[in-house]
Amino acid sequence: MSENKVSKSMDSKKRSCFIITPIGDEGTEIRRHIDGIIDAAIIPVLENEFDVKAAHHINEPGNITKQIIKQVYECDLVIANLTGRNPNVMYELALRHSIGKPTIMICDKETTLPSDIISERTNFYINDSKGVLELRKKIKKCLNEIDFENTERKSPIYDALSEIEIESILVKKVQKENPQDAEILSLILDRIDSLENKIATKNRKKLMEEAYESFQIEISFDKINKEEIKSIVAELMEESKKSLMHALIEDPQFQLTPISISIILIFDKGIYIEPRIASFVEIFDEVFGRRKIEFRVNVKKSKLVTA
Repeated sequence: MSENKVSKSMDSKKRSCFIITPIGDEGTEIRRHIDGIIDAAIIPVLENEFDVKAAHHINEPGNITKQIIKQVYECDLVIANLTGRNPNVMYELALRHSIGKPTIMICDKETTLPSDIISERTNFYINDSKGVLELRKKIKKCLNEIDFENTERKSPIYDALSEIEIESILVKKVQKENPQDAEILSLILDRIDSLENKIATKNRKKLMEEAYESFQIEISFDKINKEEIKSIVAELMEESKKSLMHALIEDPQFQLTPISISIILIFDKGIYIEPRIASFVEIFDEVFGRRKIEFRVNVKKSKLVTA
């Protein structure tokens, strides 16, 4: 990536934008992915109005961690790429959320986000030429919705901290005037928190149900001995973990009968489900083929079993 694209000379008329992103070593797949998204999707949308920086293009001497925190804290806009659920990215995103300044979240469609941020608006993209063009439009739309002149701050963490502070001030004020009323107020606030948590949990569950699809693959075969079934299941689990576990929300759930194995798979809707299932069937071919066992496969949607 050309450095002059990411780290431009200061222009007093331009706002500042920092990109929170996984990086990876030079020449690695993730580095090429990230640099491609920055150069082809982010820079073209922002370059006329923003000075854009990413961590791996900060050349100033000094502590890099301190410089990153400074950018996260001071910049008018942050774009956070959550691809791969990188721990540093999540840490920097939490810091930005605690400040409450404008943030746009983007993420590769093959990444499954943690449940505590799945309810936040995230712009998913497919990492190909068309996906880059689609991401440009999404970033531009988000940008047009941000009022940089509005000093009111907002984010999940900032909102929660503000509520905690307001409640604390309110309780202290009432405590000073009437201790008995303060106890009642604290009880009411606790009950409100409990109700909010129940609503949030219900909403999160609904979002999870919308975000993921569950499938049942039933493998039927002529009756074989119990020990061989156990051996086959162990091998299927091992083979599936090698090639497909990054596509699943949790380990496959195996249910056994004397003549079949049922496997529950939970896929992110953002990934290509049919090819993934086809890949799973290829694993069955390999595992059963080594044992010269004929089998039949039936794939159907099943009830979502994740929370």
